[in-house]
Amino acid sequence: MCLIVNILNGSALSAHTFSFINIKVLFMYQMLIGFTSSYMCATYVTLAAGVLIEIVIQLCLLEKSLKDMEDYMDLKSCIYCHVEILTFIKKIQKFYEVGVSAVFIGGVFNICTTMSLVIEVDRTGLAFFLPYLLAMISIIYCHCWCGSAVTYQASI
Repeated sequence: MCLIVNILNGSALSAHTFSFINIKVLFMYQMLIGFTSSYMCATYVTLAAGVLIEIVIQLCLLEKSLKDMEDYMDLKSCIYCHVEILTFIKKIQKFYEVGVSAVFIGGVFNICTTMSLVIEVDRTGLAFFLPYLLAMISIIYCHCWCGSAVTYQASI
């Protein structure tokens, strides 16, 4: 937080700066790129979690249909629904295999970096780091929970 106040007040920075670089423009550029990438990551993570929850819902509905089945046509309908769900899951796995892995690897890297910075910064810097750390942990937890719910529902 002190760095932002120093930059906005025009105070000298403790780091070496080049004369041809306007530090305020560079700072605003970094903030803009940081917000943009955060927004894109949040959108991607929300979409992935929503799709995983949709798969869990479809599997629960299929389980209920199998329990309430009365005749051959119901069985045929359930098998068709199961094939559709499996096709959807395969498409989602193909679509998200690289992205979700990148989110997990980036999340673990960010958690480790954040934890090392929490050790080094003063208490005023914790106001930014702790919510960020909680957001990363909740993203990883949400995806792991949804994945285990899909695995559990598929095994029933």
